[in-house]
Amino acid sequence: SKLAELNQKFAPNAYVLQSLAVCLHRTGHTDQAFKAARMAFPLCFEHGLVSLAAAMFYELRANLHRFDLKKEDVYAVAGVLHKADELAAAAKAYSLVVHADPEDFGAIKGLVDVADRILQEKNKPEAALKVYMFLLEHCGDTAMTEVARDGIERCRNAVEEGQPVGG
Repeated sequence: SKLAELNQKFAPNAYVLQSLAVCLHRTGHTDQAFKAARMAFPLCFEHGLVSLAAAMFYELRANLHRFDLKKEDVYAVAGVLHKADELAAAAKAYSLVVHADPEDFGAIKGLVDVADRILQEKNKPEAALKVYMFLLEHCGDTAMTEVARDGIERCRNAVEEGQPVGG
C-alpha cells in the first residue's frame, strides 16, 4: 500500500504510522495495525502530537490491553478525548489508569466528570450508570465511592422517571 511505502521512505514518522495503524485496523489487519500503533504511540508523545495519539487510541480502544502506555500519556489522551466530546473513549482512558492505580484521584475525578457529562449533557443515564458502577467497583477512595453511589442513584432515578436529566 502507499502508506506502507511512505512508512519505509519517511520512517519513523508519527503521521504515517498513525494513518497506517488506523487503515490496517479498519481493513481487518489487526496484528499489523497494532504493530504500527506500537511504533506510532511513542513518536506521537515524543513530538507532542497528543491529538494524533488520541485519534489512534479512539480507533483501537477495544484492544488497549495490547499496549503498555505510560500513565501521563493516557492522561493526555483522556484530556483530548474529553475535550473532543468523545466521552466513552475518555472514560476508557481514565479507567485504564484506575485499573492500574485505584486511588489515582485525577483519573477518578476524570471519570466522575465524564459520567456527570454523560448524564447531564447527553441525557444517557444507562451509559453514565456504567461509569459510576465501574467507579464503585474499582475506586480506592472512600469519598469518591460516595460520589459514585450518588451518581448511581441519580441514573436509576432518571431511568425510572424517563425524564431528560440535563438542561
